[in-house]
Amino acid sequence: LDVLSLVPPIVATCCGAEDVALWQGSRKAPLRQLVHGHHITSMRPSAGGRLLMTLGPGSVAIWDAWTGRRIRELPAAGRTQAHIFPDEDRVVVLGPDCSATIWSARTGEVL
Repeated sequence: LDVLSLVPPIVATCCGAEDVALWQGSRKAPLRQLVHGHHITSMRPSAGGRLLMTLGPGSVAIWDAWTGRRIRELPAAGRTQAHIFPDEDRVVVLGPDCSATIWSARTGEVL
């Protein structure tokens, strides 16, 4: 179980499934579900907590935590880690051989 604090008062939870639940306050049901489409191996918030990134076999998805909208999906076959830069515009995806690819979260282009 991963639990992350995003833009207050939103909290994200993931139980090793294909989706993330976003919770707000004392609600008894999730505010929204973010469906990644693959088993999620990692999730990371942006520094400001507005964006959430999920990593699964084959792809990285970047989400707007307020709206639940998938902003971008990036290829990540064989990749093991991903992180959002503090500027919330760049994503670095790392491979098991320590290789790194930096993507624009806004355009989806390799930088």
